[in-house]
Amino acid sequence: MVLRIGVPEADVSAPDMGMAQIVRSISYEGLTGRSNDGRPIPLLAESWSSSPDGLRWNIRIRNNVTFHDGVHLSASIARESLLSSVTSRNVQALYPGLADIDSITPEGDHELVIALKKPSSFLLDDLSVAITRSADKKTIGTGPFKQVSESEGRIEFEPHPAYYLGKPKIDRIVVTPYPALRTAWASLMRDEIDMLWDVAQDAREFVQTGDVETHSYLRHWQYLIAFNSKHPKFAAGPVRRALNAAVDRTALIKDVLKGRGLVANGPFWPLHWAYDQSLPGYTFDPSLAATTLQAVRGRVLSKKDAQIPRLSFVCILPENRALWERIGLNVQKQLYDAGVDMQLQALPADEWDKRLRSGNFEASLIEIISGPSFARAYQFWRSTDGFRGLNVFGYHNPQADRWFDALRYSNGEAEYRAAAGQVQRVLLEDPPALFLAWNERTRAVNRRFHVPVEPGRDPIATLWKWAPRDPRGSTTH
Repeated sequence: MVLRIGVPEADVSAPDMGMAQIVRSISYEGLTGRSNDGRPIPLLAESWSSSPDGLRWNIRIRNNVTFHDGVHLSASIARESLLSSVTSRNVQALYPGLADIDSITPEGDHELVIALKKPSSFLLDDLSVAITRSADKKTIGTGPFKQVSESEGRIEFEPHPAYYLGKPKIDRIVVTPYPALRTAWASLMRDEIDMLWDVAQDAREFVQTGDVETHSYLRHWQYLIAFNSKHPKFAAGPVRRALNAAVDRTALIKDVLKGRGLVANGPFWPLHWAYDQSLPGYTFDPSLAATTLQAVRGRVLSKKDAQIPRLSFVCILPENRALWERIGLNVQKQLYDAGVDMQLQALPADEWDKRLRSGNFEASLIEIISGPSFARAYQFWRSTDGFRGLNVFGYHNPQADRWFDALRYSNGEAEYRAAAGQVQRVLLEDPPALFLAWNERTRAVNRRFHVPVEPGRDPIATLWKWAPRDPRGSTTH
């Protein structure tokens, strides 16, 4: 049976979004994965152990894993794949724990010994980097489905017959990009596709019919407006903190996300086992925000109250993103009520991405992966001093850096939890962005397919278990 997937708004250049995200999610796997509370779970590795000082890790690899071309995954091949990631600065920016590796040594056919330069709490998180091999100028993975063709953006996959968890029951997957949510939705209603990769918040009730069911989960991504902290308008921490007090996140979630989201009070996944739930979030207080902004800007501009202009800035965002635009307009109105003029500027996706990477912006609406590991926040908000991550926003706070590093190099849960609470506190007091909401994602699937549901988890994680239903509604095997 063929599963036809439609992907709306798929022309995204970022590697963790759009069509590239789909390829990675069903074709590649790492030694580890992450549970929803941030703890590592076994994937290609079946178990691991460490020395008391945290400097030596023994990783046991499953003995029944093969690549899509039939080659057996050995410890030596896993070592070569990891070494290519360890030596890549671009990969290290995404997986900072890999930079802590000193050596990787295979012991036998199914065990790796990893020696670290110093203890690294991020190691197991970042062993989620894809294990691949190259042949005939192609990158080959171990996932449940293998890519067999790509033409004009359309990608086709076939099942990996020797997948270590069992051969998938779907015979073929065809993924087609769509320029907008509306066109993809129309194709689902016309039965031209079997699955809508992402359903708009206000379309859930219409999509879920007798033929289509929806599956929702809280994503590890959050919406925020990132400030360029190097820009004079946002250099002062109290300005950034006041802007966070000017927005009613609960109202935004209700009005724009239709209640399908969670308030964001910083860049850290709130369901993580080490998240300090006792810390207060931002209190919505537009009057206090306006007063604070006037006072701080008055000092910076050396002007009296009557002469202080309203704070005005341009917020860029990618064009043709319907939900992003609604979020931007909602925040724009709320900021206006607090004496702030935010102008929205929609740009082609490539230009938007280029502006971000070059630092050529005042602020940007963006959706960032921030969970379930605290290493995600480290990537984006630890300063670039001594670390080349993804901080293109110019944020620099020595206290945050100190606690970020204490988190990264902690040895044991007690040290990790203490550092996690401290870095949360610092970023609450000196926020690098206007944090908005964690968003739910909804997949829409034709009822011809049986979708095993695991609470809180993306159903794509169980795609290898999906099976066609027979006309009477039962699952065929």
